[in-house]
Amino acid sequence: MRENLFRRFTFKDVLIMLAVAVVYFTAGKLGLKLAFVNASATAVWPPTGIAIASLLILGLRFWPAIFIAAFLVNITTAGSLPSTIGIAIGNTLEGLVGAYLVSKFANGRETFNSPPNIFRFALLAGVLSTMVSATIGVSSLVLNGLAQLSEFGSVWITWWLGDLGGALIVAPLLIILSNNISISWNFKKTIETFFLFFLLVFVSSMIFFSQEKAVSITSHPYLIFPILMWIGFRLGQKATIIATFLLAAIATFATLNLLGPFTGPIQNDSLLLLQIFMGVTTISALILSSAILEREIAQNELNLRQKEKAEFLALAAHQLRTPLATLRWNIETLLETPLNSPVKKKLDSMYSSNLRMIHLVKDLLSIQRMDADKVGSKPEKINPLVVIAEVYKEYGTFAQKKDVALNPVNKVGKIPLITFNIHEFKEIMVNLISNAIKYNKPGGSVDITITAKSRFITMDIIDTGVGIPPKEQGKIFSQFYRTENALIKDPQGTGLGLYLVKFFVERRKGKVWFESKENLGTTFHLEIPQS
Repeated sequence: MRENLFRRFTFKDVLIMLAVAVVYFTAGKLGLKLAFVNASATAVWPPTGIAIASLLILGLRFWPAIFIAAFLVNITTAGSLPSTIGIAIGNTLEGLVGAYLVSKFANGRETFNSPPNIFRFALLAGVLSTMVSATIGVSSLVLNGLAQLSEFGSVWITWWLGDLGGALIVAPLLIILSNNISISWNFKKTIETFFLFFLLVFVSSMIFFSQEKAVSITSHPYLIFPILMWIGFRLGQKATIIATFLLAAIATFATLNLLGPFTGPIQNDSLLLLQIFMGVTTISALILSSAILEREIAQNELNLRQKEKAEFLALAAHQLRTPLATLRWNIETLLETPLNSPVKKKLDSMYSSNLRMIHLVKDLLSIQRMDADKVGSKPEKINPLVVIAEVYKEYGTFAQKKDVALNPVNKVGKIPLITFNIHEFKEIMVNLISNAIKYNKPGGSVDITITAKSRFITMDIIDTGVGIPPKEQGKIFSQFYRTENALIKDPQGTGLGLYLVKFFVERRKGKVWFESKENLGTTFHLEIPQS
């Protein structure tokens, strides 16, 4: 972060610095009320988190607000002018070092978006920068006779752990709340939020306000972990950091009143143990919530890429479909006129290539429907016999070329309407009928039988073609899979047709299966619910 630390301030900047200084000063005065080992050293020091967060969010040039507030906190509490200046310098450097290191090595304000950066934040802002303040501050106390050299270690540990708690608990709260992380609310989410926070308050109160001295179930603070994990999974990062801060407030209040699992004979030691617990708890909860956030971001990016792909496929397929259909109609018209053999052969080749392109476009459109699920959301009542008649008409010329008979549909009972998307049902019929023609033998036939039953209709599409080898029958509905004999018959296929058939049928609560004998033919069975 390259920034002019002494750039001229605007009036708005001055107001912002004043607000930061007031918040820092207030938190500092509250923190020093808990100073037990020395009037200037406390185990609870939220201003560290305020300083690091403010300089990360606003910029390093706002350091004067930290210096002035730190100076006023200490000069109005205890100590001499030289020691107060030394402490203020240490507190300011702590914020500057922490914010700079996090910006340079842990992605700045976005540090809580990934677990590795959270570890870096904990090390750089939590452990290293707080050592600066503790070392300069305690040294100032000793040099000015406000602490004994023999007390250096105990005062330093208290100072450092107090600052560490502020860096790990308060700074994440302010940074995450300042980031633009959207939260989608609905009635169920609101009820769940109230329930989880009620559960958090209830369990944490049960743990930290317990007066039992003997070991019991209520004396174990790790009981709060499942609730924090639940909040992280269900409510996201903002709710997680608010929950940990609420937990810290409850636990600190209880410990100050000599209650809870961290209470001991020395109150300062009790607060230090609590700070360690809360620091570990906060970082653990943030790592979990950031892993979930990372997954959500990756999923959103994937959804965006899939949407772009679907839009491209739809555009390309629709642009190609009309000219290909026109070309097919013209070729079929020419094939019906008397032609000499060389010209007819070329037109046959053009017709086959045109059909392959039409099938490819059809598959592209089907994939687009599957990805976007646009067409599949609009089922309607349709007559299956009408759709089959349309497909018969479209593939009549193709069947004649292949010398395959498309026999009339055999109807058993009164065939009812079915509820299906018409595009998807036609796609099913096109795939099954065109395959029955394509993989048939010269002189073969295609028969369709439709039977009306109580709650559904059954359809049997029967061909006398090459069949499906037994070893490949288990893979026939797999995406992009094609059997060996199909590759010999038509090396240009996509292998998507039967996969799409199964997908569309099962989406409408139907069933599809087949029976096949190699070199004798295949029968595909469909079971589709009635309207």
